[in-house]
Amino acid sequence: NLIQTRVLVASQDGTKVPLSLIYSKSSPNSSSSSSDSLPTKRPTILIGYGSYGQNQSTSYNPFLQPLLRRGFSIAYAHTRGGADLGQYWYHFGRG
Repeated sequence: NLIQTRVLVASQDGTKVPLSLIYSKSSPNSSSSSSDSLPTKRPTILIGYGSYGQNQSTSYNPFLQPLLRRGFSIAYAHTRGGADLGQYWYHFGRG
């Protein structure tokens, strides 16, 4: 019943940053036009960490399940500064 997808969003300088989304297909707060489209209006928790070349874990977290059942979306931002996309990504995220 959960959907996991990754989209690219533009950062302030135009760089495309990956964003992993997890949400319930059937949600009390769902306002998508179809069950396969991205959620449009629902509460979202944004999780992001990018520092020291460390990768952020996007593994399943059972503590988020109650929020997902209530219609929340969970978004993991793969920010620059982490090593999610290699050393180039890390170095250019350092500023």
